[in-house]
Amino acid sequence: MLLFKEWSVDRRNVILSADKQIKAWRKANRRMKWSITAAEFEMSEPPLPLTPKDKADSFIGTVLSYGFGDDGYRNADSVLSAQKAWACARKSLFRKTWQCEYIDFNRTDDMKSKK
Repeated sequence: MLLFKEWSVDRRNVILSADKQIKAWRKANRRMKWSITAAEFEMSEPPLPLTPKDKADSFIGTVLSYGFGDDGYRNADSVLSAQKAWACARKSLFRKTWQCEYIDFNRTDDMKSKK
């Protein structure tokens, strides 16, 4: 969730349109060799528009995500998904990155919810 105060930045340009996000995901998929299939991209549907309540609660748009792997319960593996997105961001966007000391993708027990 992204929240911005009225005075901070032009909130209209912070989140790309769904079409531009899908284009960016396709580019990242090729670049990172993630093997997301064309059929999966074609299944994408436009996100629902924000409701007046969403806007009143300071939501500014929808960010598209992709779930990688399987957590054993037919759900995407949230740690693997975050790790792949973080690797792409580090490769694409930043020269110097900061990562929270409590996020260790190689030690995931504390990052996964207990079932």
